[in-house]
Amino acid sequence: MIRTATGTRTENWYYPSPQDCIVCHNGNARHVLGVKTRQLNGNFNYPATGRTDHQLRTWNHLGMFNPPLNEATLSNYLRLEPLTNAAASLETRARSYLDANCSQCHRPGGVVQAYFDARFDTPLAAQGIVNGRLANTLGIAGAKVIAPASVPRSVMHFRMNHLNPQLQMPPLARNLVDTAAVNLFAQW
Repeated sequence: MIRTATGTRTENWYYPSPQDCIVCHNGNARHVLGVKTRQLNGNFNYPATGRTDHQLRTWNHLGMFNPPLNEATLSNYLRLEPLTNAAASLETRARSYLDANCSQCHRPGGVVQAYFDARFDTPLAAQGIVNGRLANTLGIAGAKVIAPASVPRSVMHFRMNHLNPQLQMPPLARNLVDTAAVNLFAQW
């Protein structure tokens, strides 16, 4: 049972098997699905100290980069934006979400079934997301990965909003819908 501001809820946990893990932790991903510079390129509040600092700068001071980063160039790195940053465009927030949550599999050399590249550093026009072709239309007429101005024809939105393991994305270890992401993608 998990207590929330509105009461309690039951959380079902799914522990992936080693075979489940290698679906994503494969040779194309170099077996590691680690953090990316663009995920850390921003301020973070460290609860243990109550301090807020730039994550890359903090990690640099902790000696976690070899060679150390030139802190004067941190603003030159790509930066992902959280869904909640209303100052960033819908496109930037949606593409940031895709990079952080989907690009491990949805990239060149990733899963065979996907034709799109979710990496943030791939230009949107080259990603194959907007009006992107599908390996499986799920029986939806005129379906695309993202069909502009048509949520019902956008398979990405459908899969993000589904809890059937045969249809949901990601397919493993998820038993809740990320409603904030689903809503943002509907707006985008």
